[in-house]
Amino acid sequence: MKKIVKVMVITILSILAILLSIPLIIPGKIDQEVTRIINAQIDGEIKFENSNISFFTQFPSLTINLNGVSLKGSAPFRQQELLLAKRLSFGLNIPSLWSKQIRIDEIYADHAKVNVMVDEKGNANYNIYKPTGNTAASDSTSSGTALKIEAIYLLNSEISYKDESIPFELKAQNLNYQGKGDFSKDIFDLKSQLTADHIDIYYNHVPYLLHKKLNAKLLTKINTNSLELQFNENNLIINSLPISFIGKFAFLKDGYDLNFKTRAKETDLANIFSALPPAMAEQFSRTKITGYAEISASLTGQYIAATQQMPSATFNLKIRDGYIENPKVPVPVTKLSLNLQTRLPDLNMDRLFIDMDSLYFNMGKDYVAAVFKLDGLKEPVLKTDTRTDIDLEKWSKAFNIEGLDLKGRLVMNLKADGKFSKKVVRSGIRKVDTVWSTVPKFSLSSRFSNGYLKFTALPAAIEKISFNITGKNTDGLYQNTMLCVNDLTLEALSSYIKGDFQ
Repeated sequence: MKKIVKVMVITILSILAILLSIPLIIPGKIDQEVTRIINAQIDGEIKFENSNISFFTQFPSLTINLNGVSLKGSAPFRQQELLLAKRLSFGLNIPSLWSKQIRIDEIYADHAKVNVMVDEKGNANYNIYKPTGNTAASDSTSSGTALKIEAIYLLNSEISYKDESIPFELKAQNLNYQGKGDFSKDIFDLKSQLTADHIDIYYNHVPYLLHKKLNAKLLTKINTNSLELQFNENNLIINSLPISFIGKFAFLKDGYDLNFKTRAKETDLANIFSALPPAMAEQFSRTKITGYAEISASLTGQYIAATQQMPSATFNLKIRDGYIENPKVPVPVTKLSLNLQTRLPDLNMDRLFIDMDSLYFNMGKDYVAAVFKLDGLKEPVLKTDTRTDIDLEKWSKAFNIEGLDLKGRLVMNLKADGKFSKKVVRSGIRKVDTVWSTVPKFSLSSRFSNGYLKFTALPAAIEKISFNITGKNTDGLYQNTMLCVNDLTLEALSSYIKGDFQ
């Protein structure tokens, strides 16, 4: 037994001695070779404070560690850092140490800050890779150091992506990333795992995701010749919301080529609320939410900054058997059902298309039932069939509408079908005017009683609101519209309005 223990101790000490001695017997010029190979492949300025070689930084890999690393971006961002890292490590292929060519096959970035920037003209700071031509072939046969990356790791890092041309901004904190693939090939599959404690996404300076957790597993085919990425199998979890997506992303000379399709299939309705921005999610933190939901979305087309060419977007939402119980309201929302489809061609709001072929929910005996379709905003085509009998105070509290205090009972029946269109009218020699020529045909009857409206930002409320409204248009000519308002009453401070009009 003593002999076995003695052999084990000697073996362990021998291994440790080898691990400690290999960095000492490797020529000291390796860090110079690494710097040379990096500068040969990038069009940017890289600096670091010092370097060392160790088995223990990323055990069991033998790594060259560059400490205090700074990498500048490409024009027009040459004075701004693309990468700052506490430590940038290069893993060496150990068998290659005894060959003519030492091979680097892993890269580690520890406590890194990656700052990707794109200006309003579409110029990006990440275009630092130099086309190698036939250099790669000569490097593979000559002596020296070869850069054949098979894995990239980001540890406890931050990423900032800001594109002023869209405008779009993404920030990720406490990010850990592991990507594996043969980066030396022109076309290769990259398997990625990513986690982040905080993800923020802004579009047009409006926050869409704030402080969300992200867990992702991705399979991406990368073509380095065409700078094209194909997302083949990708599964994400944003807070509690599982999302899968496929697609393509290609870098163009003046923009991007996009083809993304994403879907959250057969998920709990509560998972969708968990992915809302914090201000909204906090409102529902004490609300019981159940039900079935599906979300799908897409973004397809080319984005070219110079010509203002934009991709098209879609968003679809389905809800079944929804249930929302807020402790502030004695009656829950039940039987919530929704079918919603939207399209935004070329991201042009004038071409917005909305098809809500059903919306329904109950609150006790109260109900809302609606169908709504809209095609375009400039001269919209509108179709709706809406019926409701509901206490607005219970409704606003159930859905936590912040900044608004709303009370009153609304009974309404509205049907409309047709187009808002305009025409040019000339009167006299020089006077030209654009007026509405048609409106949707519609019929309306509505009654509102015991109303109260108060915006938090305003000093006073509008009180004692009541009215009866009937209206119709049978042929679409706006001149033939009839509207009748009876028993109109409202008060604000010491002012009031009372009356009828037709």
